[in-house]
Amino acid sequence: MADVRIPNTLARRLIRYAAAHRRNPAQIVKEAIERQLDAAQWWKTEVGKGIAEADTGKLVPAEKVMRRARALLTRHAGKTATR
Repeated sequence: MADVRIPNTLARRLIRYAAAHRRNPAQIVKEAIERQLDAAQWWKTEVGKGIAEADTGKLVPAEKVMRRARALLTRHAGKTATR
């Protein structure tokens, strides 16, 4: 495959990240592309399943969805995201 060009600012970030983690920049890029493609395929598959279920009438009532969402929010209310 042909070389992929990335902006200098992104290349510098990649090089710093690779150095900090003692990794090869090319391997990091390869893994990132694989993860992105896997995620996109997963999303497409899951959306297709949802559409197929909706087409056959297998829907979850909005009230049930909201109850589950509220329960999840309540359960995780005290937790903070870490990045």
